[in-house]
Amino acid sequence: MKRPWLAIPVVIAAALALALAACRKSTGPGADAPTAMAPMPAEVFAVMTLPSVGEDLPRVAAYIDQIAPGQGAALRAELEETLRPDQIDATRPVHLVVLTPPPGDDDPQLVVVATARDVPAGADEWVMRSGSPDAVALVFDWATTSLFPTPAPKRATGVLYAAPIRARWADELQTIASTRSTDVPAAVRDVLLALVEQTDNVRGFVELASGDLVAEIVLTPRPGTTLASLVEAQRPSTFALLERLPLEQPLGAMAGHLALGDFSRQLEDLAIAFIGAELAATSPELNQRLIALVEALFDLGTGEYAGVTDIAANAVVNAFGVQDAARVGVAIDRVVEAARRLPMPPGIQLDVQRSTHAGVAIDVGTLFAGAMAAASGAWAAWDGTVVFALTDPDGELVRATVDGTHKPPTVAPDLARALADARERGDSLLSLFDVLPGDEYPIALSLGVRAGSAYLWARVPAAQAAALAQFRARDGGDD
Repeated sequence: MKRPWLAIPVVIAAALALALAACRKSTGPGADAPTAMAPMPAEVFAVMTLPSVGEDLPRVAAYIDQIAPGQGAALRAELEETLRPDQIDATRPVHLVVLTPPPGDDDPQLVVVATARDVPAGADEWVMRSGSPDAVALVFDWATTSLFPTPAPKRATGVLYAAPIRARWADELQTIASTRSTDVPAAVRDVLLALVEQTDNVRGFVELASGDLVAEIVLTPRPGTTLASLVEAQRPSTFALLERLPLEQPLGAMAGHLALGDFSRQLEDLAIAFIGAELAATSPELNQRLIALVEALFDLGTGEYAGVTDIAANAVVNAFGVQDAARVGVAIDRVVEAARRLPMPPGIQLDVQRSTHAGVAIDVGTLFAGAMAAASGAWAAWDGTVVFALTDPDGELVRATVDGTHKPPTVAPDLARALADARERGDSLLSLFDVLPGDEYPIALSLGVRAGSAYLWARVPAAQAAALAQFRARDGGDD
């Protein structure tokens, strides 16, 4: 089944290069533009505004060149050839308007609204072109009275309206909702459909600030929906749990507080779906006990979470705040019991040893292949906290987490700056990726709530992005 709305991000991203090539100097379908402000057509579901292509393009090219040398200059040359500066005033805003397709067509329609070059003072002459003359006629009054006269924004902006998507592709969405798929778990499908149904609009903002790419996406839910209640339930996090973990210099870190509200059951089903049907077939007892552990974490969780990753050591530490650590500990023990009863291939053995540190029981599990340790992990549940560590053969990472509750944390300067900024913004969740440890600001991604809307904020320093590209090239990964 064709799903044309999935092409929307591609349409918007490629619009500048594809559509402006066909632009011609024009005043539109009428001799005189209407003077009264016209409403936005119901078919418009996305609008992107670029403040000043002429000023922004060199900065974007320079940023890209820092990450992939030569690519930014090549992109700039290609776009400058496509934009035809003899026809377009690149110092003025360019608006990309995306409309739902008419009946019988699958492809969204694009209209580009720009200013002709060398327009006399006091006169407005529009460049407005699309592959469809009907699309130009549909948006002309609104574009010339409302969109075009709007002052240029300070950063690139975009807005996506969900109502036209729901109206135009209602049948397709209903088909997806009623169709079972082996490719997409039902829990994932249900969450995505809920977002489409319960979202009013999504706004995006992008700019280059001090050489860093800074972007923000703001989602406004429909009033009275479950999504609206979920957004309203969020609160700023102190990130205190993160500072209890081994945090001197992790490659990655994620932490915060998430109130699940009415979405708790859907997200719990999503987590259970990732356990996989294969385990249910091969080891039903272990499968059921893993599900029970997930349910315990959701039922007893406080919403606090923190995790750190050290790829060099292949180690990961995850910590959860819980209301009853003893009950979660029992669920973990039952998972371990079931794992121990699994039939193992010859020479494979699971060994679990328990020790005590600062009054906390710490378990270390090691999977042996003959006499060699093939994998290890450690875990503990105490004082409202549950911690799991992968590649922790002697429990050192878990012991450090226990000690983090008794001694002041040691946080690297760059991570400390990012944490301070997250607290100042009032973020609920924060994710950091620090390829260049030290004073370089990390790649940061955060989630929070402002005035009834949820925001996703990102800062990507060029130096960090370049180092990440080199790291991935050495690692041989493209995902």
